Amino acid sequence: MRFSPTLRASLTLSSLVAFADAYWIFGGTQPLVTTRLDPVVDSGTLGGHVHVVAGGSNFGPTYDYDTQIQSKCSTITVQKDLSNYWAPQLYYHDQSTGELTAMPSSFNIYYLPRAGPANESIMAFPAGLRMIAGDTNEHMNTYNASSFADQAISYMCLDYNNDHTGDPDWAERPDFFDHTCPDGLRAQIFFPSCWDGVNLDSSDHKSHMAYPIQNYNSGDCPDSHPVHLVSLFYEMFVSVDQFPYNGNGTWVYANGDTTGRGLHGDFVNGWADIDLLQNAIDNCGDANGQVSACPPLQAEVDQNAASACEYTGLIVDEEVGLNGPITTLPGCNPLWDGTGTKPACPDDASPGLIDAETPLPTGWSDIGCIAEGTNGRAFTGASTTSPNMTRATCAEFCDSKGFSLAGAEFGDECYCDNTFQNGASNTTVTWSECSNKCAGNSLQDCGGPQRLSLMYNPTPGNAQIVSQTPIVPSGAPTAAPTVASVAGSSAISSAAPATSSAAVAPAVPAGWSASGCVSDNGARTLNGFSFTTDTMTPGTCASTCASKGFSMAGIEYGQECYCGNSFANGGGSTLAASSCNMACSGDASSTCGGSWALSLYSDSSSISASLPNSGSSSPSSAAVSSALPSSAPAPSSVAVSSAPAVSASASPTSALLIAVPSAASASAAAPSMPASAPSMPASAPSSASTPVPSGSANSTVNLPAGWSAAGCVSDTLQRTLNRDAYTGTTMTVASCVAHCDSLGWSMAGLEYSRECYCGDSFVNGGGNPLPDSSCDMVCPTDGNSCGGPLALNVYTKASASTAARRNLKARHFGRRHGSGNFF
Repeated sequence: MRFSPTLRASLTLSSLVAFADAYWIFGGTQPLVTTRLDPVVDSGTLGGHVHVVAGGSNFGPTYDYDTQIQSKCSTITVQKDLSNYWAPQLYYHDQSTGELTAMPSSFNIYYLPRAGPANESIMAFPAGLRMIAGDTNEHMNTYNASSFADQAISYMCLDYNNDHTGDPDWAERPDFFDHTCPDGLRAQIFFPSCWDGVNLDSSDHKSHMAYPIQNYNSGDCPDSHPVHLVSLFYEMFVSVDQFPYNGNGTWVYANGDTTGRGLHGDFVNGWADIDLLQNAIDNCGDANGQVSACPPLQAEVDQNAASACEYTGLIVDEEVGLNGPITTLPGCNPLWDGTGTKPACPDDASPGLIDAETPLPTGWSDIGCIAEGTNGRAFTGASTTSPNMTRATCAEFCDSKGFSLAGAEFGDECYCDNTFQNGASNTTVTWSECSNKCAGNSLQDCGGPQRLSLMYNPTPGNAQIVSQTPIVPSGAPTAAPTVASVAGSSAISSAAPATSSAAVAPAVPAGWSASGCVSDNGARTLNGFSFTTDTMTPGTCASTCASKGFSMAGIEYGQECYCGNSFANGGGSTLAASSCNMACSGDASSTCGGSWALSLYSDSSSISASLPNSGSSSPSSAAVSSALPSSAPAPSSVAVSSAPAVSASASPTSALLIAVPSAASASAAAPSMPASAPSMPASAPSSASTPVPSGSANSTVNLPAGWSAAGCVSDTLQRTLNRDAYTGTTMTVASCVAHCDSLGWSMAGLEYSRECYCGDSFVNGGGNPLPDSSCDMVCPTDGNSCGGPLALNVYTKASASTAARRNLKARHFGRRHGSGNFF
């Protein structure tokens, strides 16, 4: 179905409003989490279907503005915007097998200050506002072309080569296309911008908002909704081009809709500084889409924080199609095209909620992000790589080898030791420098380039894997929900410690006493250890914390216990006693915290116990420090390799000092190729190759036709070539260049011996010429030069065509206005 000519004209005229330049875009916004939660429509319980969510890290089963603005970070680059934006996940449906795979997606989020003919004042979103656009129950039989609410949902089929200009079958439309889209699908959602001025929500989540009188995307507000808010519009880019198109039914939303009419979007306000938003609305009239052209917003940009932002809350304990195909959509969502009677669905299993981050093994604590050694590896005792890497996997591996320090790096690498080596120390760097997602859990960070996510256990060797028992949601929203909207500790476990079977709740240990009610936040005020149980009492929590060497215990939401030795992450402010108002799950006569409020207990005899130098709340009073013995012997069960020490530019996998069991016949230094590495030829096909010198220190390498070496240039932590990347233990110059060439990119760069990056131009301040000596690291298999630390051996292709580009992940970092001017 296409828009009518009359409506098309209306849309074209509406794009010519006087405020055409007064907008900005949060472009290329990546998802925070994909799970079956919806704190607007299904507050306090499981959502009806899976959503892909962007924005603030305190997303969860419930929404509270004060909680939302305590988010540690946002996937939005402007970190003062801690709002959440979400839409249903779109799946590829293999109609021959019935399998469903979640397709990668990202967002462009537009803020459009648009006054109508009456030139009304445009206002920022009020604190606590939530709203939705679209209708999950909409289908083509109910579509009304004259309805602004229906017009607000539409699609563009992206074809950056413009092969279908003027073809009505490729024009903007309100439902799915009947063909594939060579550069992805753009799903578009325009929210109502007129507020009644009183209600922050309504029973249908719509009645408190309205579209303007003249058009859905511009005009004056009706008298019933007189407050004109900034217009919100977002585009969800979905990489449908990565999957075959098999006719109608190939694309399916998480709600079962196969037509596209069931698209909808949700928004909850999390602007931590509403005055900042108002300032941008009032003073950025010439931004023309660019945040950088709006000084108040640009001052709050932190791309590193947006890239590294972790979701530390609760997710539904079910597969949603991100880790492999599923056969049934989560929830009661049979596939339906809107004709006939909607199919029935099998009984929903009603899974519980679990912590999004894989809990660390017992005894292990997250310390923070640290830098690699200045002249070699920080940890040289043992190492491994895995396509299933998480911080817990790394800690488990190091524990099994008897090491007390574990560091996860570059998403899939793990390194172990008992001391810091080669100039490394336990001094933490900014958390956002560890921004690489774990290969085995995309919701968790596992280090970064030259950065390690550090974990510590003072007594390794006996750690136990922590399993999670799903929490059953309450099923109804409450002012103080019994299910935490965010349970932020990565070490949280639902396995309760042993408690007394006596009828009387256990008392707090000797020397411990109540210390009032204090504030908590999403980053956690007490972050040394945590667990949850449905038999929680103050004695249970305090005794557990005491047994693990902590001097402070805090109880929250009736059933959660947190331990530490000092307040962290800006929490610990004194609250009124009434803020701790929830009964303990194991003793209704006692109080166990509240919503983001901790009932605090402390041990006066050890309240000043020392912490590791890194600032972590480790249970041990012995500092994790580079002052430990500089060459502590390896555990008796392993033998440290006598390989030569690595150089200052050591690659993540080359020339490692590896500790392996002495009886082993194979070296741990040769892990298998990560499953996530793309398949490619070991060298470019000889029929289309040109021998060229790949660098001053390299031998002659066969490259694809048209490619040549361009020297050694600088990289940055934000990446100089950022359109595609992979890492591999069999990296060669030829394989990297062939990979980038196959995707249509005109530039390829090799770094740290095993990393390959693709793009069309240098970005993020990199690309400055460096001497050849800066690219002094060899490829792991062919001996050629493969870059250096933050140094790229670059290869370029003359007259590269972009028509054949296909990326392996969602890659729409900015809106291509040539493909349409909808908003």
